[in-house]
Amino acid sequence: MSQDVALPFSCCEFLGASGALASLVDQVGSCWFTSSVSAYRDFSTVGQDESTPLIELEDPTVEEVRGDTYGGMKALCEQVAQSVFGDQTIIVRPTLIIGPLDKTDRFTYWPVRLA
Repeated sequence: MSQDVALPFSCCEFLGASGALASLVDQVGSCWFTSSVSAYRDFSTVGQDESTPLIELEDPTVEEVRGDTYGGMKALCEQVAQSVFGDQTIIVRPTLIIGPLDKTDRFTYWPVRLA
């Protein structure tokens, strides 16, 4: 029986996991990857979609997630998923992602302020 798989890896872990992903191809129906709108190269155009160009890192071997590498690393992660799963890749690009590596305080600022 085939099942979908969600991949909750951070960028660094995901980029090193292409071999592990390849071992899942015959066991799952699709690969779901949570990317980010930060993967888009340019935000000046209204109505962007999945055909909008993505950031290309100057150094694709970078492993440190910083403000200047985050979007490019997400774009690389998308490429890894698509190279392994092809048309069975589902990519979601939300505008706000929170978690332990989010140093921006964009989300937690408001609940703390309202409390």
